[in-house]
Amino acid sequence: MFVLAISIGVVQALSAAKPAPEKKEETQRLISLYVDEVKSDTVTISVQTQGEVRPKTEIELIPQVSGRIVSISDSFAEGAEFSAGETLIKIDDTNYKLAVIRAKARVAGAQVAVQRELANAKIKKEHWLDKRTAGEPTPYALNKPQVMEVEALLLAAEADLQEAMLDVARTEINVPFLGRVREKNVGIGQYVSVGTPLGRVFSTDTVEIRLPLTDAQLAELNLPMGFMADAFNAPVVQFKAHVGAHEHFWTGRIVRTHASVDTQTRL
Repeated sequence: MFVLAISIGVVQALSAAKPAPEKKEETQRLISLYVDEVKSDTVTISVQTQGEVRPKTEIELIPQVSGRIVSISDSFAEGAEFSAGETLIKIDDTNYKLAVIRAKARVAGAQVAVQRELANAKIKKEHWLDKRTAGEPTPYALNKPQVMEVEALLLAAEADLQEAMLDVARTEINVPFLGRVREKNVGIGQYVSVGTPLGRVFSTDTVEIRLPLTDAQLAELNLPMGFMADAFNAPVVQFKAHVGAHEHFWTGRIVRTHASVDTQTRL
């Protein structure tokens, strides 16, 4: 017991005499950061595909009046170009001009009838006032139904005149756009009826190109199915075509995407 007590005492004495360890301050680890200013920029996405150029507007020329064709413009030939409003086909308008003359005569007669019945109405009203008859006069006594009848006949005559004049204008076949002729189905001297196909023309002002795209290309362009563009979000595209020995470039815009997939090509 004595030896153990001495040993413990020696150990405690040595521990007390041992200098305290120095405290080391922890150093902070620095992290390197690279900062750059965010800037918006226009990125051109390259997606290549091809399609067929088609006119946006293509119509069939159909007359609204019947008659014999008396003239055809030189511009109305397959592949030829024509101007907006240019008369391509002229139908004989003799009968339609005669109809205008007859319609004008009916209008003049109806106008005279209206003035006559108005005068009669005035006379009848004055006659009733002179008699001082008790009670209110009937519409017939004041000639009102007769005036209404001739006024209705005048409106009908004026409508017939407008229709006759419209038929004269319809003897000239034209379209309101610049374009080219795809088909010509008639010749000078041929009699055509209402609804007879005269030919097909298309506008060259605006064309459309249907471009097949894969799912990956659609995703890259960020175009959903059934996309419809407006004036502010229509993506710009570049077109290239080989015409003869020359290469031509055009700029266009994506205006819409189809809402379905071709069952054969899956594009």
